[in-house]
Amino acid sequence: MTAKFSFYEVVKIKTNRSEISEANGLECAIFGMAENDEGIYWYSVSSLTDDFSWDLCEDELISTGRVMKREDFYTGESVTVSVNQDGEGELK
Repeated sequence: MTAKFSFYEVVKIKTNRSEISEANGLECAIFGMAENDEGIYWYSVSSLTDDFSWDLCEDELISTGRVMKREDFYTGESVTVSVNQDGEGELK
């Protein structure tokens, strides 16, 4: 089965789950996706206005027709970390 949505696509939440019903209507961007054994895609979405994220199945999302770019979320900067023999890391 083919995924309905793509990375960084802007979607609106439309769910019947009572525990996250307050998220209905929020615009989110897709940051991750996985297909389960039944061929249903699940998406990791992050709110564009608040610091919230959810894992939702395909039928809980509505396309807005907009797709953002990776650069809209990530600066491209990186850090270098060294790890000692105990597995502890520190910035170089």
